[in-house]
Amino acid sequence: MNSSGAGHLITLEPADSLSFSLSTNSTPQAALTISNPSSVENVAFKVKTTRPMRYLVRPNQGVIGPNSSATVLVILQQKDCDELLRLDQAERQLSNDKFLVQSVGVEAEFCDLLTKKSSKEVNDDLTSLWNQAEKAQISNKKLRCRFTEGTIGGGSSNDLSTPQQLSNALLDNSPTDGAASSNTSSVHPPTSYGSSSSNGRSNFATASYASGPTDDAAARTLELASEMAVLRKKYDELVAFTVQLTAQRDTLINDLDKFRQQNQKLTAEQTRLKRQTTEMGTLRQRRTTTADADASTPRHPDAVSAPAPATKPITFFHVLVCAVLFFLVGRYYA
Repeated sequence: MNSSGAGHLITLEPADSLSFSLSTNSTPQAALTISNPSSVENVAFKVKTTRPMRYLVRPNQGVIGPNSSATVLVILQQKDCDELLRLDQAERQLSNDKFLVQSVGVEAEFCDLLTKKSSKEVNDDLTSLWNQAEKAQISNKKLRCRFTEGTIGGGSSNDLSTPQQLSNALLDNSPTDGAASSNTSSVHPPTSYGSSSSNGRSNFATASYASGPTDDAAARTLELASEMAVLRKKYDELVAFTVQLTAQRDTLINDLDKFRQQNQKLTAEQTRLKRQTTEMGTLRQRRTTTADADASTPRHPDAVSAPAPATKPITFFHVLVCAVLFFLVGRYYA
């Protein structure tokens, strides 16, 4: 664990890394306990991560009273869990996912005012506090992420894979409804820390201002985590369905273009045949008109018919030739 910043100290459990036990169709969870060992100083904390779109943190900021602690729930989303499962062990070890826990001392009057404000006002006050805090006053502690593959419940002690483990971890230091975590999330390069995303109302993580642990807080957190997993699954299904519809739309557009081209060809062919039929009908009509005109034209009464060809008379030479032929034929058959 790396630490830097002001002289005030907070302790983390676990101190070096958060361990997530990966399994199919699950949302691995890990609990981070932030303790304030000081007996007089109030401490504000804030949790950041290099992968704000991969993790959900509840709460991601709050205030811890003297000699008190707060439990922060870190949830790895199901889609990213399945993505990590597709990697081998060596590739998962190269993951550069990290968390940064920042802390700064705050006055007791500031904490008293927070208990009297609404969640949105508390969130605005904490955001303003971090914007105005000097870097020299901020203490930083870093945690790495480790991923192990196994059945549900087979992770390390800080890995909360079952509802009972999650409930027990939250009931150890159950916060009250006094402060709100940030609902905004920002994407940063892997080498920088960005505020982790957080949904729903956050709680005032301090024992001195808490009314005591209740089962309602744990049940509410479990319900939110379950709803988030269901919504994430529905979102993935909706995206897949949208991609499928887009592919079908492209196919229909291509088919429509082909039908349009075929329709244009058929229309051109129909026009050509119609033109040929019209031309043939016109030509036939012209021929019929010409024949009718020739038939209806009367002949002139004085018209002289062409003389018949003259018939040549039979001569003696013709008779002689016939006689010779008959003689020869008779001698041949005699």
